[in-house]
Amino acid sequence: VNGKTIFNTLVQFGCTNVRFPAPPRPGQRSKNFCFVEFGAHDDAVRCIESSGGMVEVNGVQLGIKWASSGAGSGGRPPIAKFGQPGVPPPPPGAPPERKRQRLTKEEAADSSTLFVK
Repeated sequence: VNGKTIFNTLVQFGCTNVRFPAPPRPGQRSKNFCFVEFGAHDDAVRCIESSGGMVEVNGVQLGIKWASSGAGSGGRPPIAKFGQPGVPPPPPGAPPERKRQRLTKEEAADSSTLFVK
C-alpha cells in the first residue's frame, strides 16, 4: 500500500492529496499512517460515512477517522508538549499530558483531512 494506491481508492470521494509523515530516522520504525485531504468537508464526511470508517486498499483494511491535530485539520496548531523549547514545565501536581484522540464536533465541522492507518 502506498500513497498512489490510497489516492486511487479514495479519489471517488473527492480525495485531493495523500500526505505521509517525514520518513523515519535510521533505527526508527515507520509510522504506517497518512493524512488524506479532500476538496471539501462534505467530501470527507461522505468518505467516512460510505466506507463505515474502513477501506480496503490492495487487500489491506485501513481505518479512517478525523485527523486530530496539526496543519490541515481545521487549521489548528499542533499540540505543544512539555519539555519542548519554549514550552514551560507543568505546574507541580498537574495531571499527566493526554493526547487528543478525536476532533470536537465544532472542529470536525471545518475539517477536510482524515487520518488513515
